[in-house]
Amino acid sequence: MHKLHLYRIKAESPEFACEKANELLNPEKKNNLSEEEQLFLARVIKILAKLDEVLKKEGVRMRSLGFLDINEEKKYSFLKQNLKIIDDKTALNKINTELEPNWRNAEFKFTMLSGNVVDLITSYFDTNTIDLEDIIFRYMNLSKPSKTTIEAIGKTVYFKEEYHGNIFYCFNNILSPETGGNYDLFDELNEIGCSESASEIEDMWVMAESNFSVEKLILGCISQENESYIYGDHDYRRWDPSSFTIEELNNLYDSDPKERERWNSEKDTYNKIEKFNVLIDINEDEDYDQEGHYAPLYELNYKGEKGQTYIVFADVPGFGV
Repeated sequence: MHKLHLYRIKAESPEFACEKANELLNPEKKNNLSEEEQLFLARVIKILAKLDEVLKKEGVRMRSLGFLDINEEKKYSFLKQNLKIIDDKTALNKINTELEPNWRNAEFKFTMLSGNVVDLITSYFDTNTIDLEDIIFRYMNLSKPSKTTIEAIGKTVYFKEEYHGNIFYCFNNILSPETGGNYDLFDELNEIGCSESASEIEDMWVMAESNFSVEKLILGCISQENESYIYGDHDYRRWDPSSFTIEELNNLYDSDPKERERWNSEKDTYNKIEKFNVLIDINEDEDYDQEGHYAPLYELNYKGEKGQTYIVFADVPGFGV
């Protein structure tokens, strides 16, 4: 289920209004990698991308890195041999740390690899000073469990069957609010006598849920003068800002059954709002998804703000529907 959220912001142009709203609502996540680690990871990803191309050229026999299972000795040897060949040909001075570490845009993903491929890759690249597994966890903004818990998870049938033995896929799934944790894995850990590991994972999920914030897709905005602006190149928009005016938004809130108040600074009190005005009022309505209630409207502020007022439209995904 997707929900419409509105945000009021001052800006000198509609483009800047949308860009600033996007910056404030979707702060960039830091992966806490040093320059050396970023360069190392960039090189690993470039090598894996080239390896993926080699496997695809092999056709159906090898398929691609994301589908490869190397339980067979022949496939294991082929993968390791080509990994070494490509590694030797990949020069450090040609690595772009800004573009190549973005595994999310690569055709393969760390979460899509089988466990034995992950094990081969991490063991191949690990050194006395570099722990690739740890780097990938931090790059994916995932909390890393203790070594004891990783070993305990590796003993479970659920991990091998549901997560294909891939620890990154496992924790990317477990720590997602969409999954609600994974009680089947918790139960199996308890059954095999690893209750402390089960508790550790459950605590990690609770922490991840409390720190989670969904990405808000900025659709565009309308100005106080009813000029509309479309932001981004999205193929589909559930709400089109150009279909609204300030007056129409005011009427939608006036039809809302929720009673609202506006601060009266002269009388130092709140007055009931008779006519809602999106240019000065806010609507922090927790029941907005109920019948008759309209979208929440918040105000965004930042240092040095100036210009006219814009109402920014955002598409916010929800879970469970």
